[in-house]
Amino acid sequence: MSEKTAAAFGIFPDRMGIETVVSTLKREGFSNSDVSVIFRENRGAWGQPRPLNTVAAAAARATSLTMGSCYGALRWLAGLSPVTIPGKGTFVAVGPVRAAIETNNTGGFHGPLAGSLIRMGVPEYKAKRYEDWLENRWFLLSVQFTDPQRMIKLKRILSATLAEDVVFTHDPTGSFPNFDTGETITTGPEIYRSHLPR
Repeated sequence: MSEKTAAAFGIFPDRMGIETVVSTLKREGFSNSDVSVIFRENRGAWGQPRPLNTVAAAAARATSLTMGSCYGALRWLAGLSPVTIPGKGTFVAVGPVRAAIETNNTGGFHGPLAGSLIRMGVPEYKAKRYEDWLENRWFLLSVQFTDPQRMIKLKRILSATLAEDVVFTHDPTGSFPNFDTGETITTGPEIYRSHLPR
């Protein structure tokens, strides 16, 4: 994913959420090469309270997802495998986000994980929050898109699957309109952010 590629980012608290959204993306005709998923490698079952107040978190308990049990919807994402992030440990990742991390080993001031997300257009404060949630075993999704209709479809999918703290990165062409009230969108080199209704 280049720094000028528009994309949606969203966070999910558990395996059910991430598999549901990936299945939906496949069914809606998105290419798996445009989809990124990253989560902390986890060996063995676990369950823990959610660090944030969220509808999705209150409705679901976390379940384990390891490379040994990676099946179902995530198999659509060819290349899903562990990646070691310096200073953060081992994660499981696939897609353009993984490629960005692998080419940004140091990450500068922000480190390789948050630094890669920032370079891809995620606001600094949001990138750090995503990093914190990933360390708490949440699942980060990113999907590239190239036209307004895809953006509208993504917005609907992320809302229906209860994605948390969604970000749409900048639109280099300025072609994506503010089509919904209650969200902030600026075109060009800035960011348009969407807090999706529940």
